Amino acid sequence: MRFRLLMSVVVVALMGGVSGVGAQSGIGSSIKAPDAENWTLPESLTPLSADEHWDPVIAVSGDGQIQTVAFATYSESQDSDFVEARVSHDGGASWSEPVVLSNVDNDASDPAIAMSADGQVQTVLWESYDSMTGHDVVWVSTSADAGVTWSEPEALSNVAIDAYDPAIAMSADGQMQTVVWEDDADGADWCEELQMSTSTDAGVTWSEPVVLLEGFSCLNDPLVAMSADGQIQTVIVEQYLNNDALAVFRSADGGVTWSEPQYVGRLFHDVECCETTLLVSDDGLTQFIVAEMEDEHSDEHVDVWHSTDGGVSWSMPERVSYIHDDSPDPAMAMSADGSEVAVVWDFSEYIRYSRYVESGPTGPTGPPEIVDGVVSIDGVCDAAWWHLFTDVSDMAYYEASVACLYNLRITTGTSGTTYSPNELVTRGEIAAFLTRTYQTATGMSCSGPHPFTDVTDDRYYYNDVGCLYSLGVTTGTGASTYSPDEPVTRAQMAALLARMHDAITGDTCSGAHSFTDVDAGAYYADAVGCLVTAGISKGTSSSTFSPDQIVPRGQAAAFLTRLYASTS
Repeated sequence: MRFRLLMSVVVVALMGGVSGVGAQSGIGSSIKAPDAENWTLPESLTPLSADEHWDPVIAVSGDGQIQTVAFATYSESQDSDFVEARVSHDGGASWSEPVVLSNVDNDASDPAIAMSADGQVQTVLWESYDSMTGHDVVWVSTSADAGVTWSEPEALSNVAIDAYDPAIAMSADGQMQTVVWEDDADGADWCEELQMSTSTDAGVTWSEPVVLLEGFSCLNDPLVAMSADGQIQTVIVEQYLNNDALAVFRSADGGVTWSEPQYVGRLFHDVECCETTLLVSDDGLTQFIVAEMEDEHSDEHVDVWHSTDGGVSWSMPERVSYIHDDSPDPAMAMSADGSEVAVVWDFSEYIRYSRYVESGPTGPTGPPEIVDGVVSIDGVCDAAWWHLFTDVSDMAYYEASVACLYNLRITTGTSGTTYSPNELVTRGEIAAFLTRTYQTATGMSCSGPHPFTDVTDDRYYYNDVGCLYSLGVTTGTGASTYSPDEPVTRAQMAALLARMHDAITGDTCSGAHSFTDVDAGAYYADAVGCLVTAGISKGTSSSTFSPDQIVPRGQAAAFLTRLYASTS
């Protein structure tokens, strides 16, 4: 049963038309004037009756005067679900009578809405069950007179295939519109394709639906956004690839052609997604994605990606929630020029807030400080960072390094409460550690093919080994073997760290050392000199490096944070 609750719908007006999603259940409205100190008391936008209302969405014109709310309604008298809309032409002071947009003979829900900057062009989508065909269909209705009258509903999706979760983006003048949805054209209930239809005449006519890119399936919960002129368009969609990923498609010609997908949300194995929001600035160059990401320990985090070149390239994820908080249900808003972004999310009984303001670099400047033979990590690791690992003592020399790696997302431990510092690091594990360090230090993703037959694509470090191979950090233990389960020696670690140092900085790292147990002709001799010069290692004594010793995970944490500090 759907419970009737009086809710408040927050109205946000940015440059151009704005659409937003309200909360489920009964529909209410609260409008704040620019000079008001407080919100008005919520008023009901739906009559007090036996009918039920839910799934509200709202769009607002650039000046805030034209506002349209669409919502789903269950009529007890008609025993049917349908989509209605109410319009205000005076900034929310008064509202029109509800207008039924969908066919009342077919159950309808999940509306989506978009509006032009002047509020004249409006489009509402919804998902409706077609009793004649037995399939869910995406329908559309448009208005060219600020919501006074609406077109007859038109089916956008193929009525012979189930279609779900429609989303829409509209140019500032309302002429260009793009609609995306998922359907199960491949016949699998859990594995959908991404469909798209476009209009270039303010929704009067629509193109035949097409698959965004052939061969890409298992796509869910699509979103679309575009620049004010409609030329730059971005679609994001959740895709299942052994674990959840965020696939990003980009068009620079008004949706005529689309790029191959980029994957911005797949860093760890066993990561689940999403609850996403996609925002694009008026010029299309600045773009932000926020998503709820659940790691292998079932902890939920809020991650943000951003692009400054129209979606051509994307940053590494920036975690805006506290590392130890369960942080579901994020939402995001952005200024028209993309310079300011705000994110909110749920945390227990509280609402968290974080704000991004465009600025110059704020990281450490100058060469890293060398203290007692090793590089200081203070410039890159916050002393306030902590972790949940009960097996890492506060007195351990590697404790601060473990906390740093945990907060940088380079490690999540061996469980939710253990890091296993005394366990030996395997070559598979170090591939994952080094790749994540590279990604964090450079802000670039890294993967690639490799020739190693003993690293299969079902291993979580498969792409990480490919990254090291593509960067020249490893050539394996043989032409076709990497030996991922073998433990890492200090000699091997030295070689891997030095090569990764070179890959991150673009420079060759070298130097002298005084260790009597490192033969001058050893393959790792120059690498050991690099580690001493960079402050990554000072040996096991003043005259020994102990190249044959196996590296435990605690020691590896210290090596990795010093590598990160020395290249920052």
